Amino acid sequence: MTDAEHEINIQTIRNETEEIKRQIMQLEFQHKKDIVEADRRFDARMAKLEAASNRNQGQIDHLIKLVGFTYNELDSIDATLTETGVVLSRPRKRARV
Repeated sequence: MTDAEHEINIQTIRNETEEIKRQIMQLEFQHKKDIVEADRRFDARMAKLEAASNRNQGQIDHLIKLVGFTYNELDSIDATLTETGVVLSRPRKRARV
């Protein structure tokens, strides 16, 4: 192989290497762009959930003020209803007529 052919091969390898580097940089940029977009979507979803949670909490607070119950009383009622539901959902030993 002559020096000229050798230089042509070296230049071809350099060009291919530069093309690979360019493609890697494009992929890294796209990856960073995708991460930013995913973060933006996540933040938007979290903001919606937070707003819904605040709205629900406001409604609960309003109803508690109207009815006059405290959170502890509501928890007690909820526990009683849950226990009652468990008891009522058990199968009976014999059918009642």
